[in-house]
This record gives sequence, structure tokens and C-alpha cells, in this order.
Amino acid sequence: MKNKKLRNVAMTGFSAILLWSLPAVAQIDEGLVAHYNFENANDLGKDAIGHGPTLEIAGEGGAEAIDGIKGKALELDGFTWLESYEADAIVTGETFSWSLWYKAGEDRESSGGIISKSPDGWAPGAKALFKGEGDDFLGFDVGWVGAAEHEGEVFDDDWHHVVITCEFFEEEDGEEVIELAYLAMYVDGAWAGELEEEAEAFGEPEESVFRIGSGSPGDDADEESEPFPEIPFFSGMIDEVRIYNRVLEEEDVIELLKDGLGELPKPEIVGQPADARGIAGRSAILSVEAEGILLSYQWFKGDAEIEEADGPSLLLEDLSAESAGEYKVVVSNDSGEVTSEVANLTVIDEWSAEIGLVAHFKFEDEEDAGKDSSGNDNNIFDEGVVLAEGIKGQALLLERDSRLSDLDEEFELNTHASFTWTAFIKTEDDGGLIAKSPENWSPGSKAIFVREGVLGFDTGWIGDINGETELIDNKWHHVAIVVEAGEEEDAITLYVDGNEDGFSDGMDMAWEDDPGVLSIGFSSGDFPFEEEPELNWFGGQIDEVRVYNQPLIQEDIITLMIEDGGQIQAPAIVDHPVDASATEGRSARFRVTATGTGVQYQWKKNGEDIEDANEATLKVKATKENEASYSVEIFSEYSEVRLTSESAMLKATPRPVFGGGELAHVAEFLESYWNFDSEEDGIVADQIPNSTHAGELRDGAELSEEGEGYGGKGRALDPSAEENAHMLAADAESYDFNSSWTWTARVKLNDIPESGDEVGSGIFGRSPADTGHNNGSKVMFFNGMRLGFDTGWVGGLITETEGELDTWMQITMSYDSEEQVIAMYLNDEVVISEEGEEVIDFEFEVNEFPEDEEFEGGFVNTGFRVGSGANNFYNSPFPGLIDDAAVWSTVLSPEDVALLANGASPMPEVSDNPTLSVSRVDSGDVVVEFTGKLQMADSVTGPWEEVAAESPHVIKAGDLKANSFARSVKE
Repeated sequence: MKNKKLRNVAMTGFSAILLWSLPAVAQIDEGLVAHYNFENANDLGKDAIGHGPTLEIAGEGGAEAIDGIKGKALELDGFTWLESYEADAIVTGETFSWSLWYKAGEDRESSGGIISKSPDGWAPGAKALFKGEGDDFLGFDVGWVGAAEHEGEVFDDDWHHVVITCEFFEEEDGEEVIELAYLAMYVDGAWAGELEEEAEAFGEPEESVFRIGSGSPGDDADEESEPFPEIPFFSGMIDEVRIYNRVLEEEDVIELLKDGLGELPKPEIVGQPADARGIAGRSAILSVEAEGILLSYQWFKGDAEIEEADGPSLLLEDLSAESAGEYKVVVSNDSGEVTSEVANLTVIDEWSAEIGLVAHFKFEDEEDAGKDSSGNDNNIFDEGVVLAEGIKGQALLLERDSRLSDLDEEFELNTHASFTWTAFIKTEDDGGLIAKSPENWSPGSKAIFVREGVLGFDTGWIGDINGETELIDNKWHHVAIVVEAGEEEDAITLYVDGNEDGFSDGMDMAWEDDPGVLSIGFSSGDFPFEEEPELNWFGGQIDEVRVYNQPLIQEDIITLMIEDGGQIQAPAIVDHPVDASATEGRSARFRVTATGTGVQYQWKKNGEDIEDANEATLKVKATKENEASYSVEIFSEYSEVRLTSESAMLKATPRPVFGGGELAHVAEFLESYWNFDSEEDGIVADQIPNSTHAGELRDGAELSEEGEGYGGKGRALDPSAEENAHMLAADAESYDFNSSWTWTARVKLNDIPESGDEVGSGIFGRSPADTGHNNGSKVMFFNGMRLGFDTGWVGGLITETEGELDTWMQITMSYDSEEQVIAMYLNDEVVISEEGEEVIDFEFEVNEFPEDEEFEGGFVNTGFRVGSGANNFYNSPFPGLIDDAAVWSTVLSPEDVALLANGASPMPEVSDNPTLSVSRVDSGDVVVEFTGKLQMADSVTGPWEEVAAESPHVIKAGDLKANSFARSVKE
């Protein structure tokens, strides 16, 4: 089934979303099994059509009939519900749909079950529509499977309509036919969530009871019979409960919605699109805010429709003079339409500091510290602040007991749209800087702050981002947060002293409300420093605060930094690139570390520019043609200083030649092999010739005693000493786990590893070397005795297959990047998932986050460890030994895995036969590459003379003889 991800805009009692035409209202009887309309006050549980069971009142309170969305409704006090133990007619183990209306009662904080079919205790396959804690969460849960979830204004003073549809169907997977179940949830006519799994997991448990106003109440006599949700009873009103034995289509959902409402309320525009100024080559966004349900949008330039401009926001990219003009939007639904006021877009050639400026606080007025100097009169209130000398004139001097705040809530700033905040700060400790939030942190609150010494930004209940530059040094630093609103996800950039300090494009500001007021010198009363709430107030100085309703670019940020008192830092090289080597066909990396404002990079090969090589790191494939001198030029458009780094050489080492062994046919793909038989100063050699992946024993990891390795021979890795003990491979960046790979090792467990949620003992971990689990991390682990795999911020898999204690086991995992499937083996057997499915050709979105893309916490490709997963993630002590660990850059076949399980070494025999190749380059020189010893002669029959040379040996064109012969012999 296709995901239907939509961006909802919460309105009064409903959600705004794309409209389809509404048919005339009609009773939907096809497939109707039961209809509870609560019209009979003396028999509230009676089915109005006579097909379904009659429900009995249960619980300790009362149930009453009151005025509802249509006629009478059922009112429940949170202690009472309706139920039937004879509800065979209401089936959830095959295709069904439920439709109902609800309205929250006075208790908005407690959870509660709205309608369910489940045993007394929550069980696999049980089903319940439920209210979460608070007033903004609605879910439909299938026991032991998962939940379709919706967040928004769904428990307020209005009636809301919910439809659950669940379709059981078959799908072909090659020659196999799989039975699946797909569940969808609609809230107020709009698709709101989904859940898909194998049909068996959706099966209805035995002794299931149908309930209205409750989930599973639990069984006091049975300690294992747990309720669901935690408080299972609903407080509020329920009306028009309809049960179907078919899937309701989208038009049915709308018809039932209109059946309750009678007629859709006409759209109303409550926030008109505003005039805007854009800069040529950049983008601009126009937005409208409307109330109503099932809304459709169509934007116009003048009187001409704009194609595909059918949302509440209009994004105009790559602006030019032709983009300027008058824009409007028509908002409509089945009940009518309304046209917005005209918004004028002007396009200018260059940016200036006044464009999009909402407020500028200079702190120059002792009598009115919160005075806005932008001319927009967006003043905020002084709550006890003191002024002192700043970066430019006066500045706030805060001692964690004062702030500036918009107490009258007249400062208009829409943080669902693009915005920018900038400021100068000077501090010796963490603290809150600028926020838009209620007094206490709430969903949708926003704040920038100094946390753990670096700049941070958080959006309540959505996500956060942190920078890297140290700010606690009692020096002035310019900081900025830029949010560029997108249609589904927003681009968020942190800047420190004019340079990008953090970036994220995975958050959506509009998923939560936009609450609170603007504060300077304060974040909220209880966040981000929950343990030390005094740090939510700022201690130090703040100067030159600017607020924009546009996303500024780096060039703008630097312009403001200079204008507001900062200085340009000239480029400087901190660390030069160093020589690198890699096996032919693999990649080497050169790095430079530089400081300065707006630093740019241009890498060079033998003094010539390399196209598109403009980052601090250069990745080069190791070939003979690429053996050269590499340097990088460092410069900035804000400084006349241009620096060239020291040169670094690339050496492409020949691939090892393998002469035999059971796995010789895949030997060219063997990237690393550690047999753990020896170490020197804590370094374990990689047995692959010319490898750069020697392993460092860290955090208490050591090698076992002689004779404790696999087969009673040699030694093995012992990472059991403490949490996070592991071996870290060097040059981890040169592994390419974006492409196909296989990890193999032999393991022996002496004790049962820790088990639980996201805990266990890691076997392999592709994760940052020195930070925690991150987007795209890959970890293979034991959870208890069961094998598992997790990909950071994507998903995890724990299998049902269990290992054994005190015996050597071969574990293998492979990933096919073309097919995007994984396979996992224990010995030579494919492991089994929790659903009973073999984990081979198992679909898993392993590389949703490319591992060479930087996320908060750093690059995933900076680390590869054996014996642990990641810092603070599957890093419990590995209670045993690991031997013969290997990394392959291909997918091993089941036959290859069987060879390993039967004792074959990952390492084929390395041939010591000499090799020789001769080539002529453009200059006429001859290049001789060889292994062994090089000999030359004037005749093919000799005599041969040994040449004192290293490979490659270059014979200049002028030194060549008419007849020359070369050969290599064993050392």
C-alpha cells in the first residue's frame, strides 16, 4: 500500500486538507453490520438495525443519552462503558470498517479507550481506538503490531469524526502469495495514519469483547492481564457508531462526515497572504491561513491559475523580474469558496538588511530596553534587565533573573513559515537565548540556547539540532538560526561567527501548534534545562538581536555580523592534508582543517583544479592514474588572504593476489579480516595485505589467552570487561556501506547478553567513532540470545532465532544495495523474524540516510567497531569472545555462508608468485610495476641482471634501449 503523508493545518475542530467533491448525503447501508445511535435512553446499547449485539452498561458510574451530533449521543463519565461478550457479528479478523463521532469530556489529560474489540487483558491482535494523554493524540492500536497515530487539536470542545478501515488482501511476492492487512485512519474526513502487516498479526484474539467507551479494562484476578490504554475508560460523548464488514471508500468517509454535519461550514480566511519582497535568484513564500474542513486551494498570479499551486503556501523559486506581480488564492470546499486579498510580490536585485526585518533590538535606551529600532514598533517589555557596554553600544547584561518578553502578545511572528533570528552573545555558561514559547515548554515551542557549550535549537515535540563551535569562552560570538519552511520538511541551519555550525532538513515546524510569546534571555520555565531550571535564564550579555520573517543565506548572516559590530576572520590552515594510500579500486581521503569567515576550498591535483572538489574533505579513487600530489587552496570572498596547503601524495597499492582457499572466488571483495591472534600496543593487525584497517582495542577490550580462539587455536577478541568495550577499525571512512556488503564473525557466548528495548551486546557497529548512535548507523547485536539489526532513525529487527551458550557460532549478515534487502544467518541457517519469516531477501530500508552525509553527532562513516554497537546504543558488555571477524564488499551467497559455518577461513591463501606489468606513459617513459625482485636483460634468454629498484620503476624515454626485457622473480 502506498503511504499517504499529508501536511495538515489544524483548524477549529477540524483539519484543512485537499478536497474531493462531496456527493449528496445518503445513508450508507452496504455492508452495515451494526448501528448504535443511542436514541433509546432506556436501552442505550441497542443496535438500531437489529443485526448486531445489544450492549450492556458496565462499570461503576453512569451512562446517559444527551444531545449529540445527530439526535442523541452517549455520555460517559470515565468509569462506565458499554460492552457485549456475545459480539461474534462484529469481526476484526477479516475486512471491516468502524465509523463514529466523539467529543471530549472535562478530563482532557487522561487516556481512554473510545471503541475496542479485545479480551479483558490486552493481547496480540486486539484492536482499540484510543485517546492518548493530553488533548492532542488519537490512535488506533493493534496489539503487538503497532498503531496508526494522529496528533492535532482532536480533543477540544468540538465533535470529531473518525473512520477506521481495515482491508485483508493477498499480494504476490515472486512465486509466493502473502496475506496482508492494511489499516487506515481518517479524522474529520482526512487521512491521518496507517498500519500494514501480515494478516496473521491482525487476527482477532479469542474471548474478545466489543466495547464502546473502553479499551481492555484488565483483569484484577490475573496479574498478567494488563489494561489498554493505561487508563482504559473514556470520558466524553460518543455518537453514531457504525460497524461495517467492508472497506469504506474515501467517498463513503466524506458522506458519513456530511451526514453528521448536515452541511460543511464554508471556508473562512483568517490570515491573509502578505505583501513580500524577494531577491532575484532566491525564493519567496506566500501563505494563507484558513478555517474549515476539506479545503482546496488554488493560487493565481493575476487572473491566471498557477499549475500545481494547490496548498496553503505558495513557494516561488529562482525569482526574477517576471516573478513580480499580484498573487491571490481561492479557498473552497463543497459549501462554497472565498478569495483572498491580493498580495504584491516585488523582486529586487540585491538583499538589504531591511528586507523581511520584523524587529531589531539594539538595547540603547535605558528607559526602554525592549524598544524595536526597525520602525515596525514591535516593542517588548523589560522585565528587570540591566544594560552595559556591548559589542556595539549598549547590550543586555543578564544574571538569570531578568528578560525581555512580549507580555501583551502583540508581536506577530509565524514560526510555521520561514524565519531568521540573529544575535551577539557573550557568556561563560549554558543558558536560554531567544524563544517563542509559553511559560512552560509545549508542543511547537521554539528556542535557541547554549547547551553543553554549543548553540542549540529545539522545537517542542518535533526535534532539535546542535552546533559544534565552543561558545563558553567569555568572548563575543555572532549566532543565528535560519528556518526555511518547505512543503513537508523544513531546512534548519545554525550559524556561529558567520559559518554554518549545524544543519537539519528532517523536521516540520507545522506538525505542532505555534504557541507562546517572544522572549530574549529566556527559553521556558522547564526546558531545555530540566535538571537545572535556572539555566533556562541567560547569564551573560546579549546584543543586536534581529528577527526576520525570511530565511537569510550565509552571505546575509555575515553582512549582519559585520554591520552589528563583528569582524571578519581571515582564512587560516590548522591541519594540512597528509599522505594517503589505499588498495587499487578503493578510495582514499584527504582532509584539511581551516578556520576563518566564509572559508571556501578548491582542491588541486598536481597543481590543477579538480572540478567540483570544494569541500574540506577530498575522496579519491586509488588508481595508478590518480597517484599524484594533492593540495587545497583556502580562501574567502571576505578576505584577501589566499592560502595553499602542503601537498599530500596518494599511493595506490596493488590488490593482493590470492592463490587458493575455499573462498578464493570472492577474495577480491574481502576488505578486512582480523584473526585476533596478536596485538602490539593495543593494535590488532588486519590480515589483508596492504590494509589500512588495523584495529585499536578500546574501553577495556583485550585479546583472550592463547588457545581460546575458534577451534581451540590462537586468540580471540574479548570485549566483556565493561560497557562499550570494542575494537575500532582505522580508516573506517574508506569502507563503502552505501553499497553491498557482508559482515561475518565467529562468536562464543559465555553468558546471556542483556535484553530489553534498544539494549543488548553489539557484534558489529557502523557508527560515529566518538559519538552516539546516529542517522544511518548500522548495528548487528544480540538481544538476549536473539540476533538483531538496527539502522539509526529508520528501524530495527530482532529475530526469533536463538543462539547457544558455550559454543562457537558463525554469524553472518549481508546487504544487497541494488535489491535493498538484507539476509542474516546463524551458522548456515537463515534466522527467523518475529513474524516467522526467514530473514533472507528481507526488505529493509538500510540506506535511507547515506552514511557519508553529516547529521547531528557527526558522520556515521567515521567508525566501524567489533564488539559493540555505538556509544550508549547496544553497547552492553559482550559476554563472550569474537573471532575471525571479516568485512566483504559483496553479498556472500548461502553456499559461501555454509563454507564459513563449516570452518573455512575468510582469508584465502595469498599467492607469493611474482607479478609484472609494463606500460608506456604520454611522455614516452616506461613504467614497470612488479612484486618480488626485478631483473632486466638485452635478450629474452638473458643474461639477467637484478635491478635495485622499487615498484613502480620508471625508465626515462631517453634511457631506453632498442631491445630490453624485464622479468620478476621470487624474493
